[in-house]
Amino acid sequence: MVGLALLALLAAACGDSSSESNASQQPQGASLRITLGTQEFPEGRILGELWREALAVNGYTVNLKKDVGPAEDLDQALRDGEIDGYVAYTGTVLSIVAGEEVSGLDPDETYAAAEQYYADQDMAISEMTPYQNKDALATTSAFAAENDLTTIEDLRRLDSFVLGGRDEFESLYLGLEGLQKVYGLTNAEFAPFALGAQYAA
Repeated sequence: MVGLALLALLAAACGDSSSESNASQQPQGASLRITLGTQEFPEGRILGELWREALAVNGYTVNLKKDVGPAEDLDQALRDGEIDGYVAYTGTVLSIVAGEEVSGLDPDETYAAAEQYYADQDMAISEMTPYQNKDALATTSAFAAENDLTTIEDLRRLDSFVLGGRDEFESLYLGLEGLQKVYGLTNAEFAPFALGAQYAA
């Protein structure tokens, strides 16, 4: 499944200056100190480092809290005041965090919907970056040639096939659930793998 998602930095809206100090409500004199959370896979960590460097250039001292978890865990950490923001895929925000439909939306529509979702909860999202993340299904050249596979829909012709991924992929709309609903891949047998192990398998 090709899932379009753009990267953005989410940050809690500023709190009352009289509120107790926590990660999302910095004490006076420390307004340029922020804590960013990252997801627990290499790309998430790299993006966190890139944002840390970009913010540092603009005078921020950034504490990078790595490997917080998937999008829903990061969102909860933000709401709980454990972090001030995180690098987010807007398509993931809509489908996983907000539980909204994302199929058929273009990048601008996806961003606008994510922006509105957080605005409704007194939270803010940065401007959309020019970068995109697109998911794809990978197989060996030999398997693709043997079964004449050029598109995801072609997998429906197979009697069955094994699809590997992280545990949560099975129940995600951006994962197996979406593949079954959008592409009709009810012939897929899911095999959970630790991050990175699917390539060797």
